[in-house]
Amino acid sequence: DNYARSINPDYSSSAYRDTLWVKTKGFTKRLFAAASQRLAELIYSAWVEAGRPSVTSAAEVNLDRATMYVYPNPTSGQVNVTYSNSGGENYYLEIFDMLGNTLKRYSLNSISSSSGHLTENLNFPSGAYLFRLSNNNISITQRVIVQKND
Repeated sequence: DNYARSINPDYSSSAYRDTLWVKTKGFTKRLFAAASQRLAELIYSAWVEAGRPSVTSAAEVNLDRATMYVYPNPTSGQVNVTYSNSGGENYYLEIFDMLGNTLKRYSLNSISSSSGHLTENLNFPSGAYLFRLSNNNISITQRVIVQKND
């Protein structure tokens, strides 16, 4: 803020806003992307899985065992999904609309390697979609925006 104010002290000026954005866009985009993903995970869990809680035992879950990246985001249709895990476990990759309907489901049975890649052509209308990588112990969800150039 101090740097942007040194360029133009008027908070409503475009010079002030542009300078502030240049200085903060890197970490701002990362923070908003992380917040968007966490919010999508929370909404998905609360909406789709609410009412079905059943805890039969308490087990320690290592959430670092799997990762998933979906890019580019937003996309006009084609996305790349890169995932990694500890190997030897059955994983599923599912794509949901925001109503919780399953649009696609892939079985990644007994992935022996620690990583994989999938390219998917999304023939979906413009909107938000959820990609979920899961097994019996963990679930990773990422929100993806489809923007068709009509």
